[in-house]
Amino acid sequence: MAPHLPFNIPFHIYTDASDYQLGACIMQNGLPVAYYSKKLNGAQRNYSTVDKELLSIVMTLKEFRSMLLGAELHIHTDHKNILHLGDSSQRRLRWISYVDEYGPTLHYVEGSANVVADTFSRLARNDTPASPAVGKEEQHSPTSKRTLENDEDVPLESFFSLADDREMLQCFACLPTEECYLNLPDDLVTDNPLDIENIKEKQDADNALQQNAEKYSDRFMRRQIGTIDDVLCYVKPGDPPNNWKIALPKELLHPTICQ
Repeated sequence: MAPHLPFNIPFHIYTDASDYQLGACIMQNGLPVAYYSKKLNGAQRNYSTVDKELLSIVMTLKEFRSMLLGAELHIHTDHKNILHLGDSSQRRLRWISYVDEYGPTLHYVEGSANVVADTFSRLARNDTPASPAVGKEEQHSPTSKRTLENDEDVPLESFFSLADDREMLQCFACLPTEECYLNLPDDLVTDNPLDIENIKEKQDADNALQQNAEKYSDRFMRRQIGTIDDVLCYVKPGDPPNNWKIALPKELLHPTICQ
């Protein structure tokens, strides 16, 4: 499971844009915490380079607004012009105003060092009838040019399928048959603090929790969750009986919050 993010530590956002895609990577303490990639529609593909790079920043901030707003942000871009935008169009002014709401610090990073964001802005696609070189603009004749204004206009053949990636398909084919933990190490699967069977076992071993369940029988109930019977659940005083929550034993409090 993903760790709880400490919001008192700065976020570093690396963004990039190619001729057909946006990409970004959000990092904290040198480790990635989120990735972003979005295909440009027909109108966006006609934007200038600086607009595409600025759009990559705006869309990343919008996608992770609840996580980033109010935190210390450092945005890294390999396009120097973004750092010194002069006279701008109304569209750029709207975007700059939106970015300023987050109060980030902008940094220039050389393109050769912006590897992760660059990769997510150039993910492989299956275009028909032929795909241009990665990062290069498509060449259209006046009679064949199409403008795809929204995703509904995109043909199904343009979408990438995991079945087309043999290594990825083999990875998923080797997953456990019952519960999917994406090939995490066995010790993490066994000790997952939010595994219902594990919670039930720890509940039964928590004498203080069992005593409270007997003392406040009007607040505790036992329910079947999945295939596990008699899982101890708690209802806050004043709440309706259907607004129950699983009673977490003391031994699992720290692993659940900190893992």
